[in-house]
Amino acid sequence: MREVEIDISHEHKPLSTYYVVMDPYNSLLSLITKLADVNIYVYGVFKLGNNVSSMIRCEFQDKNSYNILTKALRESDKVISLKVINKKPTSCFMVVEKKNCHFYDYTLGENRLILFPYVIKEGLRHFIIFTKKYNYTKDFYKEISIYGKIIKLKRINLDHALEWVESLKISDILRSMLTPMQLRVIEEAIKGGYYSWPRKSKMSELSRRLGISKTTISEHLRKGEQKLISLLLGHISKERNNIQLIS
Repeated sequence: MREVEIDISHEHKPLSTYYVVMDPYNSLLSLITKLADVNIYVYGVFKLGNNVSSMIRCEFQDKNSYNILTKALRESDKVISLKVINKKPTSCFMVVEKKNCHFYDYTLGENRLILFPYVIKEGLRHFIIFTKKYNYTKDFYKEISIYGKIIKLKRINLDHALEWVESLKISDILRSMLTPMQLRVIEEAIKGGYYSWPRKSKMSELSRRLGISKTTISEHLRKGEQKLISLLLGHISKERNNIQLIS
């Protein structure tokens, strides 16, 4: 049996990995994140003839934000169809089919690969992209800036790219599990050093800053912590089961 030949020479250009924050010149989803106070996580994009479908999860504050989001999508002449797959009080997952755009043509083109998910928030598109076309950041900047104003462009290594995407997915999952108040209380607790060692703030200080009782603070912390720990232990349990099945 002939062995596969692996070429490790420097004749082929290595992948260049970039973290990009862009203010798009023409993006419906970016505009909606400004109008509706929504964060949009793009989990996949695929072509359907002259159209493209995007699989997105939207994170919003309340029903009003959701209504603004769906109204803007349904009324846009760029959108062909909209299907809500799953809806929760502060998030939803949907598939949006719309007319093709130059940015999708670019990111789905040859010699480049965009990592999913990426996030759009406050009008800015944050994403990781691999390219074999350019070895120099300034050349890549010149090309990518056609599609929007570049707020940040940084060349990073593969490990950092994968860590960014994984942390984005974990953050998305955790936020979808917590109620708005649980999220608010936990974020304030972290910010104030409640979980630091030694502890930098007490529950009474959290109560004062948030304007709610210590009992309510304690309830939201306990319920939120239970969800987070259950998620972690659930993943560990699944990993152990997978290892047992493989072995």
